[in-house]
Amino acid sequence: MGREASHSDNLSEPRSTSSSDTSSSLGAAPVNEDELASLPISHRLERMTVLLFQTVNARDFDSPILSRYLSPTFRADDIDRFIPSSGCRHSYIDELRKASSDDQMYDHQITSTCAEVDEDQAVVWATLRTTISPYDNLVQETVSRLQWVFKGKRIGWVCTEHRGLRGGGELGALG
Repeated sequence: MGREASHSDNLSEPRSTSSSDTSSSLGAAPVNEDELASLPISHRLERMTVLLFQTVNARDFDSPILSRYLSPTFRADDIDRFIPSSGCRHSYIDELRKASSDDQMYDHQITSTCAEVDEDQAVVWATLRTTISPYDNLVQETVSRLQWVFKGKRIGWVCTEHRGLRGGGELGALG
């Protein structure tokens, strides 16, 4: 095993190793499976990551995007504690619902993404600029690390883990 840039003729999806920065085209995320399937794997995973964050921003917790792209065993650990740690997709969505019913409003805007694909696993890093209301529109930058796994052609890529890391300074994780 290791990094491999190849296209195979077997039943699994071709794998590649690549990294890209898509900050200039984040707002143009394809919204249907055909458009996503036409993209290189790294770009596809970046777009899927953007779609996940857009869905959460829209508070559309019943969206099929969440059940399609998040593994049933999805784990989340946000060091900044916007959302408490969770051990499965269902509890994560429940925590999102609870957090969205509070007076606080979180608006996460992805400013850049970078994907590394290695065999049937990938990591997408996303830099976010988060505005928190009603706290005088406090703005905070964070980095999110999403782990993706390829589950075969029928299921495709699913996100198995999200880890949020807060930036430094006075608002750092220990600050």
